[in-house]
Amino acid sequence: MSGTVVTVALAVLISWIVKLPLVLSVFSGAPTMKFNTALGFVLAGLGLISVVKKDKLLNSVGAALGTLIIFIGFLSFLEYFINVDLHIDNLFWPDTYTGTFPGRMARTTGLCFTFFGVALLTASSRRLVYKRIHKFALGFVALISVMAILTFFLQSVTTSKVLVFNSMAFHTAINFLILSLGLSLIDPRNSYIDFISGVKVGSKLARKLLPFLITMPLVLGIMLLYIAGSEVIDTELGIALFTVAYALVGLLYTTWISGKLNIDDLERRRLEHSLELNRKELMETARFKKKLVTATPEFILIINLSTLSIRYLNKDLFPLEGLQKDNIEGMPLINVLPFVHPRDREKLTELHRNLIKSSDDEVYDVEVRLKLKENKWEWFSLRGKVFNRPDGVWLEEYMLLMRNITHQKRTQKELMRAKQFSIQGEIARTLAHELRNPIASIGMVKQVLAKSWEKGEKEQIEKYLEILGRSSKTLEDLVNNLLNSSKYEPAQLSRMDLAQTVESSLQKAADRIYLSGVEVIKNYSGAFHIFGDDEKLEITILNIILNASEATIPDEGIIEISIVEEDSEVVLSIADNGEGLEKEQVEKLFEAFYTSKDSGMGVGLNSVKNIIEEHQARITVDSTPNEGTRFRIFFPKADLSEVI
Repeated sequence: MSGTVVTVALAVLISWIVKLPLVLSVFSGAPTMKFNTALGFVLAGLGLISVVKKDKLLNSVGAALGTLIIFIGFLSFLEYFINVDLHIDNLFWPDTYTGTFPGRMARTTGLCFTFFGVALLTASSRRLVYKRIHKFALGFVALISVMAILTFFLQSVTTSKVLVFNSMAFHTAINFLILSLGLSLIDPRNSYIDFISGVKVGSKLARKLLPFLITMPLVLGIMLLYIAGSEVIDTELGIALFTVAYALVGLLYTTWISGKLNIDDLERRRLEHSLELNRKELMETARFKKKLVTATPEFILIINLSTLSIRYLNKDLFPLEGLQKDNIEGMPLINVLPFVHPRDREKLTELHRNLIKSSDDEVYDVEVRLKLKENKWEWFSLRGKVFNRPDGVWLEEYMLLMRNITHQKRTQKELMRAKQFSIQGEIARTLAHELRNPIASIGMVKQVLAKSWEKGEKEQIEKYLEILGRSSKTLEDLVNNLLNSSKYEPAQLSRMDLAQTVESSLQKAADRIYLSGVEVIKNYSGAFHIFGDDEKLEITILNIILNASEATIPDEGIIEISIVEEDSEVVLSIADNGEGLEKEQVEKLFEAFYTSKDSGMGVGLNSVKNIIEEHQARITVDSTPNEGTRFRIFFPKADLSEVI
C-alpha cells in the first residue's frame, strides 16, 4: 500500500516537472494533484512504512514524518481560513494550470493530511486517549476520501460543481483511502476496521448500514442531477423528492435491518440461556468428577503417546518421598523405569504394547513393584484401558488405574505360608516323635562301640565314630528345627555375603559329601552382597547340596558350585552329574509332598521355594536324565533388593 501511494506521488512530481497534465488530473477538466500534495504523499508513504514494525527508531522516524505532514497540511488549510498567502503553495514548483490559488492543495486535502499526520504520531502510543484520537483521525480521512470518490461519480452526470469535495483530485482521494486503510491494518483493534469487521452488535449494524449509506445517496443523487439537468423538474422540487425518497428508503431499510437484528438478538439470548444451562451442568459434572477422582483409593494416570509422558495424575503418589502430583505430571515415561523393579519392567513394557494395539473395550491387568523409598519396594496392581482416540483410529492417550496392594500381597503370602507350615508342623511333630528313639539309640551305640573295641581297631574306625557322633548331633538339631518349623517367622533380611553362606553350608554337608565320595568344584571368589536371611538361606543351600550328593553315584559324583553377577542380579548355580530328572518330575519338583525318592516326605524343596520367594528371588531347574541337574537361584543385588 505504501509503495502504491509513493509510486503515484512520484509520478505526479515528475509530471509537474515534464508537464504531463493527464497524470496530474486523471480526468479531463478535473482538479489536479498539486506538487505539495504529491510531496506530502511521499512523506506519508514513508511514514506508513516506519510504523509497521514495533521498532523504536523507526517509530521515531514515523513520528517526525507525521509532524512534517501536519505542518504542511495545516498551513495549507490555514491559508483558506485566514485568507493569507503563506508562500508555501509554489515553494517547490510553480502551478501553471490553476487560476485561483495556484499551487495550493484543496481544503479537504489539507485537512486529510493534518489528520493522517496525527494518526502517524499516535500509531505507536499505548495510552487509551491517544488510541481514540488515532481511531478518530483515520476514520475522518477514510470518510472524506470516500465522499470525494462518490462526488466524482455524481460529477459525471452534470456540468455543475457538486459540493466542496470536487476540489480534491481523484487520485488524491484514492491515495488517502489507501493510506487510511494501510495504517488501520497495522492494528485493526485501534481503527475503524475493528468497528466494521468486529463481532459485536454495533459492528454488525455498521456492516449492514454502510452499503446503504454509501450507495443510496450516490444513486439518488445521480437520478436527481440527471432529472434536474433534463429540466423535467426544477431544482427545489428535485431536492424535496431526493429528501423524501432518501428518508422513505432509509426508513424501510432501517426497519428491515432492525427486524433482522431483533431476530438475531432473540436467537443469541436463547443460545446464551442454553449455554448457561450447559455451563452449570458441566460445572456440576466437573465438580462431581473431581470429588470422585480425589476420593478414590486408586491412583489415576493418563499417559500421552504423542509426548510419551504422564499427562495427568489425580493425587500425590508418595509425598513424603517427593513423589507429588506436580512432580510426576509431565514426567517422560523413560524416567519412570528406575522406579520399577528390574524384574517387572518387561511386564510394564508388555502392558504398554498391549494397550497401543487394544480396542476401546479391552482391559489389561498386571502387578508390578515400585520403589517408593531407598531399598523399599511396594506392590501395585495396574489396570490399563484406552482413554482418548481423537480420530477414531490413532490412539492418543491411555489410562492406568493403580492401587497399592502390598498389604494384600503380604497377607495372602502369610496365609499361604501359615497353611503350608501348619501342614509341615504336623509332619514335623510326627517325625520328631518317631525320630527321638532312633537318635538316642545311635548315641548309645556310639558310646558302647567306643568302650568295647580294642585299641588296635580304634584308629581304623575312629573316623567313622566321629561321623556317627556328628550325625547324631545333626539329627538332634534337625528334630529341634522340625519342632520349631511349625512356628513360622518371616525372614529377617540384612546385607550379607552369599559366598560366606555357601561356605558355611558346605562345612555342614562335609560329612555327607565325604561318605558319598563326591568331588566339590567351587567357581567363585570374593564377596557377593545381597539382602537375605543367613540362617534360612543356609537351610536352602544345604538342602540342594544334600539332594545333589544323594543323586550321584558314590565315589563318582561331582558337584559344581558357582556364583556370578549378571546385570542387576547375583546368580548362585549348583550342578551335579547325577541321575537327573524327567520333564514331568521337574514341573512338580517344588510341590508340597512330592518326592522322587523311595523314602522321604517331599517337604524339603517346597520349603526351599518358599524361602527363595521371601528373598524376592527366583529359582530355575535344568535337568537331563542320566546327565545331571542344575539349580540356579537369582538374587537381586544389595542395591536393588527388596526390604519389606
